[in-house]
Amino acid sequence: MRIAEMSLVLAMGEILQSDREFILTQGPKSNTIEDFWKMIFQEQCAGVVMLCNFYEEGTQSCEEFWPTDSGSYKYYGKMFVNNKRIDHLDQYDVYTLEVLPDGCSNSILTRLAHCTTWPEKAVPSSGRMVLRLIRWTQSLEPGSVAVMCSAGVGRTGTFVAIDA
Repeated sequence: MRIAEMSLVLAMGEILQSDREFILTQGPKSNTIEDFWKMIFQEQCAGVVMLCNFYEEGTQSCEEFWPTDSGSYKYYGKMFVNNKRIDHLDQYDVYTLEVLPDGCSNSILTRLAHCTTWPEKAVPSSGRMVLRLIRWTQSLEPGSVAVMCSAGVGRTGTFVAIDA
């Protein structure tokens, strides 16, 4: 990472041959949300695929790291995130988010697909859902795609491996 004030981001770059660069990461915790959005802005991510719920198996898997209501916005440290739109699809929701660092005049738009039907440590109930998500990432504008689950390895790695 090229963010001077950040000491560590748990994310990996491209690991398999693919037409798109993926960033594999765990779901943000309360102390890493600002860093997560800095990474999304810095890497000009066209999309984010979230393959987990905020709570799984009775424990919090990650923080709510974007404003989930359409038309709402929130500051995460010095990062402004504005929810411009929500599209409710078959097995996931797509949020169109504007991301803007404090002091910068050029925002980026990224789209976040939140899939809540792929259980922790299990196979998804529908292979079609995974294929639809892959097609969705392929339809995005050029740029990196961040893929995440609770730990950033199981569902995340599986999704990227299927796409490759």
